[in-house]
Amino acid sequence: MCSSKGFTLIEVLIAFIILMISISVATAAYKEYRIVVQKQKKAERMFIAAISLMNKLKSMKVNLRMNEQEGKFNGLSYKIKVKRIAAKRNYIYFFNKRGNKGNFLITLYKITLTVGNKNFILYKTQFQRLH
Repeated sequence: MCSSKGFTLIEVLIAFIILMISISVATAAYKEYRIVVQKQKKAERMFIAAISLMNKLKSMKVNLRMNEQEGKFNGLSYKIKVKRIAAKRNYIYFFNKRGNKGNFLITLYKITLTVGNKNFILYKTQFQRLH
C-alpha cells in the first residue's frame, strides 16, 4: 500500500484553472462596474446642470433676443433655444391691496435646453403690463 501525502499534478492544475476562471470573471465584472459608474456620474452632472439652468431660466425674464444661446456650465456645454408660442392681450380686473387692473400681454414661451446630448423642454408664461 502506498499512501501519498500530497496533491497530484492533475488536482493542482484543476485548482489553478478554477482560480484563473474566477479571477477573469471578477475582473470583467469590475470593468463593467467602472463603466456603469462613469456613465452614472456623467448623467448626474448633466441632470444637475440642466436643473440649475432651468431654475435660472424660470427666474429671469425671457425675451426673443435670447433666441439662441450657448455656453458652458459645470464643465458641460449647453444650448438654449427660445421660441414664442403665443401672445395674447388680456384685461384683468380684480381687487387686491394694489388694485391691479388693466391691459396685460400674456406670452407663452417654449424653451429647449440641450445639455450634452440630452434635450429638456420648459414652458414659461410671462405677464407684461401694457400702459
